[in-house]
Amino acid sequence: MEFEEERRGYNKEQVDEYITTLRDEYQNLLKELQAGTEAIEDLKRSKRRMSDKLESLQKEKKELSQQVEQMRLTENTSYSEAIASALVTAEISAQQIIAKAKKEARLIGDAATRDLSDIIQAKQEALDEIKQVSGKLFKLLREEEALKAERVSMPNPFREGKKEE
Repeated sequence: MEFEEERRGYNKEQVDEYITTLRDEYQNLLKELQAGTEAIEDLKRSKRRMSDKLESLQKEKKELSQQVEQMRLTENTSYSEAIASALVTAEISAQQIIAKAKKEARLIGDAATRDLSDIIQAKQEALDEIKQVSGKLFKLLREEEALKAERVSMPNPFREGKKEE
C-alpha cells in the first residue's frame, strides 16, 4: 500500500484505515490459528484414544486366541462333561417339574372335592326349599279348589237370572 505524502508526512486517515485493516486481518488470522490449534489438540486426543483402543483390542485378541487354543485342547473332554452335566440338570429339572405337577394336581383335586361338596350341599338345600314351596303351593291349590267347590255350591242369584232388589 502506498500513502500520499502531505505536509507533515503521510495522510493520517489512510494510515489509520490501513492499520485497522491490518488489525482485522491479524485478528482473523489469530482466530484461525487458535481454531487450527484446537483442532490439532482434538486430533491428538483422538489419536491417543484410538491408540489406547487399538492396544486394548490387541490384548483382547490375544486373550481370545489363548482361550480358543485352550478350548481346542480340552474340546473332547469338555463336550462329554457338558453333555453329562446337561443330562443331570435335565433329569433334576424333570423330577422337580413332576413333583410340582403332582402337588398342583393334588391341590386342584382337593379344591374340586371341596367345590363338589359345596355344590351338593347347595343342591340339597335348593331341593329342600323346592319341596317346601311345592308343599305350600299344593296346599294353596287344594284350598283354592275347596273354595271353588264351596262357591259353586252356594246359591248365586246372578246365575239363576234373579236379581236382588
